[in-house]
Amino acid sequence: MTRCLIALVALLLPSLPILAQEAEDASPDVAERIHAYLKPYADAGHLSGTVLLAKGNEVLFERSYGMASYELGVPNAPSTRFSIASVTKPMTIAVFAA
Repeated sequence: MTRCLIALVALLLPSLPILAQEAEDASPDVAERIHAYLKPYADAGHLSGTVLLAKGNEVLFERSYGMASYELGVPNAPSTRFSIASVTKPMTIAVFAA
């Protein structure tokens, strides 16, 4: 799980400045373009969680992908609690190093 998450972050990092710049424009189609970029990863089962893009206090994009519980058929939602433990350490380093 950790390797998949780190690999996904590594794949997304080159595109983050472009997506962030587009999000600053705050046009309605920016959310659609971000979703279109992430959807193939979610459809392939490589993205399961909630993506939130914000600038200051303004939420520019928020959408959940995948399942919170495959056994129970419960999809992820913005209110889903994730047991991520130390997974955030490499992500934080990657984001601030970019």
